[in-house]
Parts: sequence; C-alpha cells; structure tokens
Amino acid sequence: MNDTLKKNMTWFVCGGLGILNYILFAIPYISAYAEMGDTESVSNGVSGYEIMDMFDTDFSGVMCSLLQILVLIASIGLLAIGVFGLLKEFGIYDITSVVKQIELKKFAQYGLYAYAGLNILLLIFLIIFCISNSQSKSYFGYEISAGFSFSAGIFITLILSVGAVVGLRFFEQKFPAGENTGMIVTYN
Repeated sequence: MNDTLKKNMTWFVCGGLGILNYILFAIPYISAYAEMGDTESVSNGVSGYEIMDMFDTDFSGVMCSLLQILVLIASIGLLAIGVFGLLKEFGIYDITSVVKQIELKKFAQYGLYAYAGLNILLLIFLIIFCISNSQSKSYFGYEISAGFSFSAGIFITLILSVGAVVGLRFFEQKFPAGENTGMIVTYN
C-alpha cells in the first residue's frame, strides 16, 4: 500500500468526517408527527441544524441542543486537525512548531473518540426526547396522536462516526506507517 496514504489516513479521516458532518446535519434526525383517527399522519423532519434550536422544550431537548452544538464544534476541530495534519505531512506548515506540547496524531485520535462519544450521547438524549414528548389522547371518539419518531440522519451519523474510529484503528494496526508490509522473499 502506498506509504503516503498510510501516513496520512488519520488526516483524511478527520478532515473527511468534519466535512461530512455538515452534509449529515441537513438530513432529518427525527420526525414530528400528528395523526387523528384513521386519517393520514402529517410529519415534518427535524434536521441536525434544527435540533440546535430546541431550547424551548424540556430538559432532554435542551441537552440535545447542547450536544448538537458540541458535535458541531467537534467537527470543526476534526476538520482543523485534518488540515493541519496534511499541511504538516506535506511540509507546508507545522503547527507543532507553534505549540510545542501537541502530538497531533494523539490529538486526532482523542478528537475522533470525543466526536463518536458525543454522537452516542446525542442518540441517547434523542431517545429520551422522543419518548417523553409523544402522547396519545382520545377526544370525542377520535384517537389523536402526536410526537416524534426517528429518521435516518442520526443513525447514519452514528454509523459513520463509530465506523471511522473502528476503521482507523483497524487500518493503523493492519498497515502501520513506515513499515514495508509487502512480501519479502529471501534465497539461501
């Protein structure tokens, strides 16, 4: 495998996940629905950007908003780590010359762990939010239901963030940088 790709895979994953997060924010994470009796339900998707504006709901909604803002900050950090790592590898700019205490590779791994952990916490609080804000009542013989259900956005984000951490760990163990992993044949 190409040695440049092996050395820079962490930076590609960090930068790619940081960019992909902004696209995934536009996909609906949860859907609000309302239905009455046998009529069709009316639903509206709530995207990741709209989750950041749920401060006027209950505690779980406020926590979802705060966690989504932290996920946004973490994705900006991942994007910056990816860019600084690539700039360092290609000799354009070395951020470690400015800040001596940073080991950028460790910082990238901790950033990926934090990003995946924040998305897992967000899923937990979205589950609590959907359960606590769904209700069903009967008026004049009609059953009226309103609440929230899950959409694909949160699961796609969770799969990509956890998959990036696991995939990068596997890639680094399988193809360590700086070593020749090709077959070596010796003749006696």
